Amino acid sequence: QGTGYEGRLSKKDIKDYIKFMTDSKSIATVHRNIASLKGFYEYLHTLKVIKRNPLSGVELPAQTKQLPLILSVEEVDNLLSAPDNKTLKGIRDKAMLEMLYATGMKVSEIISLKIEDLNLKEKTVNCVNSKKTRSIPLGRVCYDAVNRYLRIRTDDSEMLFVNMYNEPISRQGFWKILKFYKEIAGINKEISPKILRHSFAMHLAENGLEAETLKQLMGYTAVASANQYVDMVNEEIKNQYIKAHPRA
Repeated sequence: QGTGYEGRLSKKDIKDYIKFMTDSKSIATVHRNIASLKGFYEYLHTLKVIKRNPLSGVELPAQTKQLPLILSVEEVDNLLSAPDNKTLKGIRDKAMLEMLYATGMKVSEIISLKIEDLNLKEKTVNCVNSKKTRSIPLGRVCYDAVNRYLRIRTDDSEMLFVNMYNEPISRQGFWKILKFYKEIAGINKEISPKILRHSFAMHLAENGLEAETLKQLMGYTAVASANQYVDMVNEEIKNQYIKAHPRA
């Protein structure tokens, strides 16, 4: 009972171990390892094997928040202009890419859309997931692209976007389409549906959309998730001020 076993692990031992890990591992890995150790010692403390948790109150190196990759407005324009608007496949692809950028949906949400999820009269789409349904405006360009696709498609599938075999498009199929148009658009950055989702959010934040509204559009459960984009905009404004102001 309370053997003092924790005395074998000194503050110096902990600092040395953190420094050892920091030299070769990411800060996130260091945090995970220390959290695991802290949980283990807390368990021993609960069992009264030790009198105290030696890792309680240990200071860890600050984690650098990784900012999401985004495309510029010009790059998005080039990407969305890449599909051939004279073929069924190109018109479908144009509608899909416009939908992705206009709504900020996840790829899993896009490929799960049904025709009945569209409200063309209101120019909105209902995004249905396991948590809740959210109604998202389509925007004029997206509405026109989706409407054109619906007018020329010949299948009778209930799914909104189908492949050339009239089957629902898979995640892998969507990725291939996106990569294909990335090359045509001449975009040298990494690109993925998630990056387009980030771009959607960042461009809205740059134009003054409030975090609470952005949270609702993207289906976040906490406003903090949407605040990251607002914070990025504020940080960029600060950087530009420092560069431009003669007394900054």
